Amino acid sequence: MPQLDIVSFPNQIFSVFIVFFLLFLIVSKNIIPSILKIKKVRDFSLFLSNKHFFSFSNEGSKVSNDILTSYSNSSKKTENEINVLKDSLDNNSEELHVKFNSSLNSNKKYLSSFISLIIK
Repeated sequence: MPQLDIVSFPNQIFSVFIVFFLLFLIVSKNIIPSILKIKKVRDFSLFLSNKHFFSFSNEGSKVSNDILTSYSNSSKKTENEINVLKDSLDNNSEELHVKFNSSLNSNKKYLSSFISLIIK
């Protein structure tokens, strides 16, 4: 196998050094600076957003309290509406149950009379 030939070792080692050196140059000159720029921009934007957040923290707490109270009020209203709908559904289901039983009884009578006619 030519890769394991001792005569070609120096040539292979030299080519590996060249490839890794070129890779190092590309990474150090292009990729790392762009990553650092992105990191600086993100850090600065986080700094600005935190500064903005802390300057309006009192107003934010007032707004959050308003939101929480409106949410609790709306949840209470919704719960009441759900209870009203449950009650109406219970009443309707009872009425439907009675109607179904009466129609079932009438159908039983009809079928029993029909069967008695067929059997005779």
